[in-house]
Amino acid sequence: MAKPKFVVQHFLVCQDAPWLGAPGPRTLRVLEGVGYYQTVPPDAEMPALDFWAYARMYMTNNVAGDRHFRIAVYWLDAPGGIRKVQTFAGQPVRFSPSLPVVEPTFRIDQLTIPGRGRYEFRLLCRKRSPILGVKWITVKRDYLNIG
Repeated sequence: MAKPKFVVQHFLVCQDAPWLGAPGPRTLRVLEGVGYYQTVPPDAEMPALDFWAYARMYMTNNVAGDRHFRIAVYWLDAPGGIRKVQTFAGQPVRFSPSLPVVEPTFRIDQLTIPGRGRYEFRLLCRKRSPILGVKWITVKRDYLNIG
């Protein structure tokens, strides 16, 4: 069965993404705390932080259906090299010819910050293959410097 094909135009991580009005597919969101540098006081213990990820996706094949996404977070400056920190279950995103542009948000709740430095947020999409089974592929990335 054919799946919706899409292109991710925007993907960014921010501190909050509240609705600007009643929730709905055409309601705007306010992206708050957008920026590369996220500051933690120098004398503070590294906390668990909450973020939101926002994406704008364009349907490219006129096939309705759901695609499943998740967010994986990597610490790029970890001692010993890049280290996967956490993976956050996303949700299915519905594509349809009547709404070919979707703008989902994904909650990144209580991200454990093991240390200061650069972090990579990967938007992953589930892909099924009759031979390889389920595989999660990176479709877009964003970066933050937390410290």
